[in-house]
Amino acid sequence: MVKKIAATLLSLSVLLAGCASAEPITGEPETLLVDLLSAADQKLPAGGQTPDAENVEITAETAQNAIGLTPDQFNQTVASAWQARSLLSVSAETTVLIKAKDASAANEVAKLIASGFDSGQWICVAPERSEVAAAGSFVLLAVGTQEKTQAVFEAFNELAGGKASEPNVFFTSDRQGGDTDIEIAP
Repeated sequence: MVKKIAATLLSLSVLLAGCASAEPITGEPETLLVDLLSAADQKLPAGGQTPDAENVEITAETAQNAIGLTPDQFNQTVASAWQARSLLSVSAETTVLIKAKDASAANEVAKLIASGFDSGQWICVAPERSEVAAAGSFVLLAVGTQEKTQAVFEAFNELAGGKASEPNVFFTSDRQGGDTDIEIAP
C-alpha cells in the first residue's frame, strides 16, 4: 500500500512539474518590465539606452490609447499589463508587457494589438517600427527604433527561455528626404 501511494505521489509530482514548466515566463509584468528593459539596454551600443521612462499600469480605461484594445477586449483577455513610456515627447518609443489570461488569450491580444495599435500617436515624430510577440501567456509590444525593438525582443525571448514567437512587425516607417512611407504588415 505504501509503495502504491509513493508511486502515485511520484507520478503526480512529475505531472505537476511538467505543467509548471509549460509557462515559459513567470512573474508579474510590473517587475518583469523593469528587468526586460534593463536587459535590452545591455544589448544596445553605448549611448543607445532607453530614454527616461515611467512605468504605468494599463487598465481597461487606458487600453485603447496604450495598446489598441477596447475595454471589453482588455477585460476578456488581459490579466495585467504595464507600459514603459518615454518621458520625452520627442521620442516615439514604448514597451508594453502584458500577462494575458492564458496562452490562447495572449495570441488573441497579439493579433488585436497588431490591428488596433496606433503607431502614429506621437506628435511630430514616428517610430521606426512597431512589433508584437507572444510567449505562453505573455505578450510584448515594442515600439521605437529598429535597434531598440530588436534588443527588447531579444531580451523578451531570453526571458521566455527561447520560446517567444517571432515578432510580428506590423508597422515600419522609412524616412527618405523628409517623406514618410508607412507600411503596415498583415
